[in-house]
Order: sequence, then C-alpha cells, then structure tokens
Amino acid sequence: MALKRLRLYNFRNYSEQTLDFTKKIVCLSGANGSGKTNVLEAIYYLCFTKAYRSSLDKHNMRHGCTEMAIEGWFAENRIKCIIKQGVKKEIFINDKAYQKFSAHIGKFPAVIITPDDIHIINGYSPDRRKYFDLIISQTNAEYLQALIEYKKSLQQRNSFLKSSKGVLKDNDLLEIYNDSLVQNGSILFEGRKKFIQEYLPQLKKHFEQISGHSEEINLEYQSQLSEQSFKDSLNENLQKDLILQRTSVGPHKDEYDFSLKEMSLKQSASQGQRKTFLFALKLAEYDYLLSKLDRSAILLLDDVFEKLDANRSQRLIDCILSKDTQVFITDTHKERLKQGLASAKGDTQLIEL
Repeated sequence: MALKRLRLYNFRNYSEQTLDFTKKIVCLSGANGSGKTNVLEAIYYLCFTKAYRSSLDKHNMRHGCTEMAIEGWFAENRIKCIIKQGVKKEIFINDKAYQKFSAHIGKFPAVIITPDDIHIINGYSPDRRKYFDLIISQTNAEYLQALIEYKKSLQQRNSFLKSSKGVLKDNDLLEIYNDSLVQNGSILFEGRKKFIQEYLPQLKKHFEQISGHSEEINLEYQSQLSEQSFKDSLNENLQKDLILQRTSVGPHKDEYDFSLKEMSLKQSASQGQRKTFLFALKLAEYDYLLSKLDRSAILLLDDVFEKLDANRSQRLIDCILSKDTQVFITDTHKERLKQGLASAKGDTQLIEL
C-alpha cells in the first residue's frame, strides 16, 4: 500500500508540486519553512480526508487562493481531494466520489508522529479521547458510526437542555435523545474497553524497546459507565444537566490515564520519559492497526529526532526500520538522517526541499 506519487495544487506553501517516491524510507530534508511538514500533512489528508493540524480546509489553501487539490497514487488506487471555497469538499477513489467520507477511514491507514503530539500526554482528556477514537475508528466501522451518531445526539440533547432554561418541557423528546445516547454510547464504551486490553501489551513492549530498560508503565481506561448504567446515570443527573444546560455524564467524559511506576505520567515523568511514552503510543498504534486491518499503515515522522538523545534516537530508528512499511521522515539535518539510517541505505530516498 505504498504511496508512489503525490501531486499538490495550492496546498499550503506549494503552488504546484509533484513528488515521486521510489523507496521504502523517504527522507525529506530542508530548512524550517521549506514545506517538509506540509508534505506529511498532504499524505495524512489523503488517508483521513482532512489535515492533521487544522481541520478547517481554508487554513490549508495557499495564501490568496480559493481552491486546492491533493492527489496520491497508492499502488492501483488513486485518491484525489478537491476543495473549493463555498463548495462542498469532494474526495474520489479511482475517479469515484465518496458519498460519505467516513467510508474512506481505514482503507489507507497511517500513523503520524509530530513534536506537538506531546499534548496527548500533557493535554486534556478530549485530546486523548480524540487520539484513541481515531485508532479504533480505522478498524471498526460500527464504532465510527456510533461515534458520529453519539456526537450528533449529544449536540441535540445539549441544545434541548439549553432551550429548557432549567425546566423540563418535553419529556418524550428528551427520551429520544437519551435512547440514542445510550445505544451509541454503549458501543463506544465496550469498544474502548476491548481496545485497551489489546493495545496495552504492545505499548509496554515498545516503551521498553525505546527506553532501553524495563519500567512499569500503564494505561487505564476510566469511564462513568463502569460504575452505573448509562441510562440510570442520565436519569439521575437530569436536574443537574438542566441547571448546567449540558450533558454531564457519558463517554464524552471518559479519560485515559497514563502512569509510570504507578504515578501520573503527566505529573511525575521527565521530558525524555514522556517522549519515549509518546513514541511507544504511536508504534503500538501501528501494531494494533496491522493486527486488525491485515495491512501496514504508512509511518509519518515529523522532526521527531530533535532534542532526543543519540541512544534513544537510534533505538527509535531501529524500531521503525523493523516495520515492514513505507516511512516518511522529515529533519532539518540531512547528515543526521543519513547517519541514523545508514543500515537501510539501499531502501532510502532523500528528497531535499
């Protein structure tokens, strides 16, 4: 499922650009601002129908332009994204337009690692839910559909609560929203529980490989639904929700807790330990996708070796090279890439931007 060619039109800093990829490992080198990250963003866009950093398409258009296009050739498949201001976005596979973009998710899996991803650890619970939801959604169409329906029903229920102004006026309508939340929320809860059980062993394995020694790490899924049925929780918290004018219980409040030696990773870990944990998260994601989809995800690594000591950098490279997949790596230092990837010289292509 390797990407053979990428064509950009008015995407970020590119007016028109075509890049051909001939090797398993593609290194993109150049100064800051040369467009290395934008190439990775374009590849991500082809895989997920949106950019990684900004979901607003207008932010991805070249300055002053009103339309853009991204086109990629994956073996026998050609993916094309066309975006025009004021017109609905179009995504094509082999010239056939998708009616629902969700049908594309999981067909061309990818795992991206960027310095900004540290917010998965240091940030808030929505960051972690979003991260894990995307992994599960690539492998489980029922989960993805439930997630879409849950968010829609949650928005409707919250609008209903806001319009009620503290007084319940239409119990029948509320029950419709509740039933939808319970039905779809239960699928999310069970899907997340099962995911953690399968994902955690891979996470522990990769953390040990990259760190170079064994440390007790853990990932715990925390949900209100573990203590009480969702329906009972909604009924019990109705008065509170009417006052707050929002839904206070449900899978949209779930949390994923990262720990090291039984202490919060966010609170107690060093910068190096957090980076190691992040890389382990992403490589475990790769293994999980492979086990479920029976095809390799493309690895997209953006400037990951910056501020990483030599030993951890080399162990990370060794882990990456052990994966039987296409890899895109960006770095401002061409020589650092050459040195780190010396063992894979025959499989490496260097593109200077």
